[in-house]
Amino acid sequence: MRIKMADPILTDASKARVMECLDRNWISTGPVVEEFESILADYCGVEHCVAMNNGTSTLHAMLLALGVGPGDEVVIPDITYISTLSVVLHVGARPVIVDTDPHTFNVTPDAIASGISDSTKAIITVDMKGMPVDFDGIKEVCEQRNILFLSDSAESLGASYKNKKVGGQALAHSFSFFANKNLTTGEGGCVTTNSGELANELRCIRNQGQSSRYIHARLGHNFRFNDVLASIGIDQVSSLDETLRSKERIALIYNDHINNGLNESIVKTPFIPDYVSQHSWYNYCLKYDSAGACQKVKNALTERNIEWRVSFPPLTSQPLLNSYDFRVLANTVQSSSLYESMLDIPCHSGLSTADINEIVSLCLI
Repeated sequence: MRIKMADPILTDASKARVMECLDRNWISTGPVVEEFESILADYCGVEHCVAMNNGTSTLHAMLLALGVGPGDEVVIPDITYISTLSVVLHVGARPVIVDTDPHTFNVTPDAIASGISDSTKAIITVDMKGMPVDFDGIKEVCEQRNILFLSDSAESLGASYKNKKVGGQALAHSFSFFANKNLTTGEGGCVTTNSGELANELRCIRNQGQSSRYIHARLGHNFRFNDVLASIGIDQVSSLDETLRSKERIALIYNDHINNGLNESIVKTPFIPDYVSQHSWYNYCLKYDSAGACQKVKNALTERNIEWRVSFPPLTSQPLLNSYDFRVLANTVQSSSLYESMLDIPCHSGLSTADINEIVSLCLI
């Protein structure tokens, strides 16, 4: 693609850190991973950070560590990446799928409450496009019913909820460091939490359930992170706020140009609730008034070799579910119509003024 959705920035400093790691001849899990975890925990304002090989592993490990399994239900939103669903199935629990708010693309406290039953053990919210959910509202619902509150914050690292960095609002937050994320190590992820007990259990699970060398206290997995990727991550943390400022600048330009260029009844720019004090702008998403208008813009972008995304298809449309027991709330109709009318366009610091102007002109046709 001539203009890509994401364009990772790997600085000379991060390359130098990787070479230092290679020169030390220690490339598995070691002191650099611990340093990275400490730096990221400080950034998120939490007590603990446990790095793993990817964001799906972190979600999986969270459920295992908290004893979620057969007989339990886990409430999740209809629009999310497949891993939010697959980890629930992997532990043998029953997913309960609830609708997505058409304004924020996130699940709401009311939607979460509608999916709770006597079998509900946990809920997993998702910060779609990098925008935090209403953590306080959802936390209140969970506390009233004594339900575990977990957050799939894969896209919102660096975002802020009520002037606090995302990472400590839920019992645990899962982040991803995939290549298109604001902080990337190519592959990787982490869990942030203020629970020391949970953090210790997560470290045990990621390392084959070992309590000490070759002593396996529980069934675990090889979810380990490594010092080479952590070397890249340390430099990425130091530049994360700068990355967010750059993306926010582009998002504001998009807002200004698009809002002034076309009636908002045809296309709407992202809605930001008052409780979101910093959007991560992982994705900038437009919402069109019809699937036809949205498709017209997709075609125009494709013709000009400009990458776009529609993330993600509703879980209720995934063939995977046909093989499993699940429960879906009858009122998930918003998710289906939302998927047909939303469009993610490039939003990264590598975009030139000419790129931005071209993208805007195509989105307004």
